[in-house]
Amino acid sequence: MKNIIWKCNYRNIKSIPIKDVGQNSDKYAFEVETVVINKSENFEKGDIFPENAKVVITYHVKQEINFPYAMDYFRKQNYIMVEKQLQRMGFSNISERKIKDLVTGWMIKDGSVEEIFIINGGKESPICKDYSYEYDAKIIITYHTFSK
Repeated sequence: MKNIIWKCNYRNIKSIPIKDVGQNSDKYAFEVETVVINKSENFEKGDIFPENAKVVITYHVKQEINFPYAMDYFRKQNYIMVEKQLQRMGFSNISERKIKDLVTGWMIKDGSVEEIFIINGGKESPICKDYSYEYDAKIIITYHTFSK
């Protein structure tokens, strides 16, 4: 939408994202909500506005969740409980990866979380405190279990 308006020689353009697209949303990412030109939402094809007219476009984007914890908060907790907590926070694309390294389970308990990763642009990196992630970002919980 912004490109179309830019091609019409309007240069005073402001884009405002509405971060409300979630699991149960009836909106789509990048769906335009409103276009306001010179404080007017009501215009028709053929209407003429000055080139310096203020254009404001509001559009929908995916919800973001600010991750409030450092990784140490989750380490050694049970992976099932951690997954439930992530779901309560609003994350929807969570999977697990086993680390089959336990022999006795005395030092490290079966099901203990080692790390939480996020897949961003095909690259796996540890999840970080105070970063914002889209609600449907791919999250992987790695946890310890027996090699059997």
